[in-house]
Amino acid sequence: MSNEVFSESILALFKERWITVDMLCEELFERSNMTKLHPLIIKRIEEELGNMTSPDNLRKIEISVNKYMDSIMGRLREQCPWLSSEDLKFVLLIYAGLSTRSVCFFCDLKLKNFYTKRRRIADRILSSEATDKASFVSLLGVKH
Repeated sequence: MSNEVFSESILALFKERWITVDMLCEELFERSNMTKLHPLIIKRIEEELGNMTSPDNLRKIEISVNKYMDSIMGRLREQCPWLSSEDLKFVLLIYAGLSTRSVCFFCDLKLKNFYTKRRRIADRILSSEATDKASFVSLLGVKH
């Protein structure tokens, strides 16, 4: 991939990443003085954030993660077929760079459960025969 194509890909990925945030900020800005609408705004924000983890968006996130992280999710799926779809979603969101609280929101977890779930998945990967287990766990942010 040439530097120009790579730069364009990074720029497009960066801009795409902020579309929803921009839309939510615009909505808040336009309606910030309408206190009666705050519950509606919160509902709208929750809906938009929920849309970010639709099956179609998750596929797009996984394509991007695989493209820029040496097919990490493809290798994880192949080497750890016992991971559940919820575990894979959890790992994908971490690999994509979402914050701990965002992953908790999208996976409907409490903060304490995030760390427990991450450690449990890491331990299962480390005890497996996966060739790339050290990479998988390292990218989860777990020390082993």
